Amino acid sequence: MTTPLSWIEISRGALRHNRDHFRAQAEGRILLPVLKADAYGHGLKLVGSLLAAEGQRWFGTHTAEEALELAALPDLDDPKLLVLSHVPAGQLVELSAVGGRVTLIDLEGLREAAATGVAIPVHLKLETGVQRQGFREEELEALAALLVANPQLTV
Repeated sequence: MTTPLSWIEISRGALRHNRDHFRAQAEGRILLPVLKADAYGHGLKLVGSLLAAEGQRWFGTHTAEEALELAALPDLDDPKLLVLSHVPAGQLVELSAVGGRVTLIDLEGLREAAATGVAIPVHLKLETGVQRQGFREEELEALAALLVANPQLTV
């Protein structure tokens, strides 16, 4: 048996300290730890469980699969899970059933989500100048019209 050359040790006290520091900076606003990519290599279930046991309910993930893993944690009651990337239409029902929310970045994704008829909270990413992703200024009228026509998608 070979000994691993590296490992990760998670300190509950250090994690709690960091969470408390950011919570203080948030000044009463919602704190949303992002646990994408296996909690940046620290273990999605491990870090999620530690934070959930401390009362954390809001989490951000990159994928719907990560959000669904968090939703299954026994310590996570009434989860609020924001997926920060595209969620295929086929996963919206399952995600909405566990407190999921989706980030919409373009009209195509908005139309796809609307066509499912699934009631789910949505967050909108607006293009702010980086030219990577987000609704562009010239799309805002179409965005507003689609949201008004699809009240099951709540912003």
